[in-house]
Amino acid sequence: MAWFYIIPAITVTFLSNLRALGDVKVSVVIYTCSCLINLVLNWVLIYGNLGAPSLGIKGAAVATVISKTIECILALIYMYKIENKLNFRMRYVFADAHQYIPSFLKYGLPVFFSEFAWGIGMTVQAATLGQYSKSFLAAYSLVMVILDLSTVAMCGFANASLILMGNMIGAGNDREAKKWSKFFVVGGFLVGLVMMGIIFMIRPIAPYFIAATEETKEYIRKMLIICAYVDFCYGVSWNLGAGVLRAGGDTKYMARVDVGTIILIKCIGGTILGTFLHADPLLVMAFVCSDELVKGIIYLCKYFKGDWLKHGMTVKEGGQTA
Repeated sequence: MAWFYIIPAITVTFLSNLRALGDVKVSVVIYTCSCLINLVLNWVLIYGNLGAPSLGIKGAAVATVISKTIECILALIYMYKIENKLNFRMRYVFADAHQYIPSFLKYGLPVFFSEFAWGIGMTVQAATLGQYSKSFLAAYSLVMVILDLSTVAMCGFANASLILMGNMIGAGNDREAKKWSKFFVVGGFLVGLVMMGIIFMIRPIAPYFIAATEETKEYIRKMLIICAYVDFCYGVSWNLGAGVLRAGGDTKYMARVDVGTIILIKCIGGTILGTFLHADPLLVMAFVCSDELVKGIIYLCKYFKGDWLKHGMTVKEGGQTA
């Protein structure tokens, strides 16, 4: 799969630009088709159904490559045959855009470091918690799937607030942007509360989603309490960090907070607690997930301080930059 990542890079970039313009339906359609194709091909190629060879883990890789290729083809068809607002063409990748590079580096590079640090932090978290018992790991595997599914709503809400706030600020409607920012902040709280409530609702039945020992089931029940707390924190930190404040333009500040909290809490603190002190796994899990609580508090302080809106490069009608 490593050689294949250029294909989804094209799709993600094109569809992200469409979402920024308000064209969101095509992303839903294309990603839904890709997901369903991947699901069916996994069933066919991993287990050897419908007369196909049983490829196991190789089948999962092949299914992903095929589904993502179809996803890219669908995006290209829409790009060249239907879409008429962005009018992007692959040859534009090689266009002269040197005047935009300084702004891209100034505002985009910190976002890259924020996301890269998050990836490193999750890897260290998995490595730290991966040292514990098989019962704990079985429970952790299930619980992380539930947590990932429950955070989809927060991720979508944060992306929506990022796009809408970015459009308002880019158009110079600062007063409107600040007004709507209050709605998004409160909305983030509410989404976090709803997802936390859903986690508590499924907690009694979640241990029966898999065949597990009593020890594993007890771990699942306790871990889901931690997940409920994490979901609420995500509702605040993601919505502000990846939505309102990022749209405000002070991406350097966001990167410092993201990188600092992840290194101190997930990487250093988690490693000390789990690897050297061999603390209780539930305590370690709660601790390494608390970076979202810390980030949420810092982001709220930044938001209420009122200096979060920073104007960068804007594009006036006619294509002139200011």
